[in-house]
Amino acid sequence: MLSVAVFVFVGWIISVCLHEFGHAVVAYWGGDTSVKEKGYLTLNPLKYTHLSYSLVLPLVFLLIGGIPLPGAAVYIDVKRLRSRAWESAVSFAGPAASILVTLLLALPFFLGLAPAVPNHWIWEALAFLILLQVAGVFLNLLPIPPLDGYGIIEPWLAANVRSQLNGWSRYGIFVVFGLLWFSPEANRAFWQTVETVSTSLGVPMELAWMGYDLFNQWAAAMLVSLIVIGVVAQRVIPEPLQHWQEQGYQLLEQQHYESAIAAFDQAIRKSPGSAEAWYHRGNALRGLQRYEEAIAAYDHAIQHQSGYRAWYMKGNTLADLGQYEEAIAAYDHAMQHQPDSLNLGSLRGQLLTQLQRHEEALTTYDRLLQFHSDHAHTWIRRGNVLRHLERYEEAIAAYDRAIALHSNNYLPWLNRGLALGQLQRHEEELTAYQTAKELAPDEAAVGYAVSQVLFDLGRYEEAIATIDKTIYSNPELYQFWYLRGLILFHLMQPERALAALDQAIQIQSNDADLWIERSKVLHALEQHEEAIASYNHALHLSSKIGID
Repeated sequence: MLSVAVFVFVGWIISVCLHEFGHAVVAYWGGDTSVKEKGYLTLNPLKYTHLSYSLVLPLVFLLIGGIPLPGAAVYIDVKRLRSRAWESAVSFAGPAASILVTLLLALPFFLGLAPAVPNHWIWEALAFLILLQVAGVFLNLLPIPPLDGYGIIEPWLAANVRSQLNGWSRYGIFVVFGLLWFSPEANRAFWQTVETVSTSLGVPMELAWMGYDLFNQWAAAMLVSLIVIGVVAQRVIPEPLQHWQEQGYQLLEQQHYESAIAAFDQAIRKSPGSAEAWYHRGNALRGLQRYEEAIAAYDHAIQHQSGYRAWYMKGNTLADLGQYEEAIAAYDHAMQHQPDSLNLGSLRGQLLTQLQRHEEALTTYDRLLQFHSDHAHTWIRRGNVLRHLERYEEAIAAYDRAIALHSNNYLPWLNRGLALGQLQRHEEELTAYQTAKELAPDEAAVGYAVSQVLFDLGRYEEAIATIDKTIYSNPELYQFWYLRGLILFHLMQPERALAALDQAIQIQSNDADLWIERSKVLHALEQHEEAIASYNHALHLSSKIGID
């Protein structure tokens, strides 16, 4: 029956819009205001859908197998979201909207308002549409890329795991459909679950499958019509600006940067003043490390719409080029739009620290903490700046605030130890490092710090045992071999000390202090000519790098 097919078709389009609107509105609340600029908050189907990817392909799946999935037509700028929790919330928002639609559609059945004996085709159509909605929700919540179920857990996965799984994202949908198509057991288990949930909502399964039969009478005709319309539209109708931009977003997300640039170039030809196209063109160029061209693209975006994002990304790109002063200026422009931005304030403070402008960095962190007083890493960075300013007691207080906020993080304990060491409070320093080591037993910097303070305390046997364990896991770091040499020399083992220092020199031969220590060991071994040669080499290195 054509009426059933049209009803299901229209119902599906509405559900797609609400699903994508759910993603967009939560992204907007979470910090990505670009979704408003892209028109995703309008509930306009044309803003969410791309003819090929968001409408035709899902409907082909619907018409062939009766299993729809919303098209991935909303492109979120994840970098603008405030936290991983918001990233997960954005992914869950689409299925949540679909669940709400399903519950609303099922109300007549759940409340007993539907007739016991259907007297109109709409009841069969509605029951079938509910069945499809339930199936879509279950499929979309599978933790398989690129489905929303995977998007919910993705922010919490390790970077290497995310990278591996994202490489399979383009095949995920086909794997799922292939499994349901070719595995009778998987197909049976899936539909039994869908039927159980639908039945619990009051939907009679006989009615739903009657709706499927009525829908299927027109499935072939609608499928052919949709394919013909799609092909004709692609050949006859000029691609709109939105098409090229959304194609660019998708290619950018897949890291196909050259193709993304080509898509954004097409968008710019249609609308030279499109700040959105210029901005994302800059992102694609930055992905190719073509930084100067990326900055030029961001400048175009700023010219047409001076907003937060283009200034922020221009600052990041200038920092990539080592142009820290210019990067700070760009961040300052961005902060005019978002003065409370945690990310911007942190980056600005870190660049000022690199430039040794510690007082300004401290002011930046102090202002940031007015908005984000519960952010442990900002307290750590503030403590590090105070250490550079030799304000060690204040630094310790900052690390203590970080520990109170995040007691399982080893970094504030490690840095607290460094500040205590500057105050010659070595026993407290050791206690701080030992706590850090309990929290991060495999962290090389912690093992080195423990070894160093044990050495400073004259506990050489414990120091050598600790540094040996650390070197076993990190044999490529010359500082560890250097410290091992110093410890062994104090243990009156000059031969082993010399071997350790020589190993350090193989890794890093330009450290003048290392050659001086080597000279001392050689003198102890009465190898005086080699000792003099080693000392002269140290003097040569010192004069070369301007050390007095």
